[in-house]
Amino acid sequence: MIYFKTLDLMTIEKKRKTNYPHRIESRISDRKFKELYSIKIKDEKLSMSDVVRTVLDGKPVLIKTVSNGDQASFEKLVDICTDLHQIGININQLVGEFHQSNQAVHRFLLGKKLLKYQTEIEIIVTDLNNLLAQIQQRWLSE
Repeated sequence: MIYFKTLDLMTIEKKRKTNYPHRIESRISDRKFKELYSIKIKDEKLSMSDVVRTVLDGKPVLIKTVSNGDQASFEKLVDICTDLHQIGININQLVGEFHQSNQAVHRFLLGKKLLKYQTEIEIIVTDLNNLLAQIQQRWLSE
């Protein structure tokens, strides 16, 4: 048997921070608790309240998992984004310096530096395409 306890309206008004303004406390059997807890521990981002609300709404509990291969891929993607961001900053500085310069030799040398960054970007894009192909192959094979 399940017993519910509701809080008074003043307490509810003070704690109304979410879209769930009504607080309900309940007691359940050990078996049901273990069943709910086993769902909760599969996804560390889920709280027990999330699991209970989803079950009470009659919706399936979606568990999002990331495999070790996916985690490594995501870390590589972050590294690629960081590298591209740094290169973009350097290119912007070079272009600004290029437009301020009046000397042809100085502009030529800045252009050579820009070509170096173009080569780096081409390597990074190749790595990115290979990584995305691996991710696509893993995800579409499931």
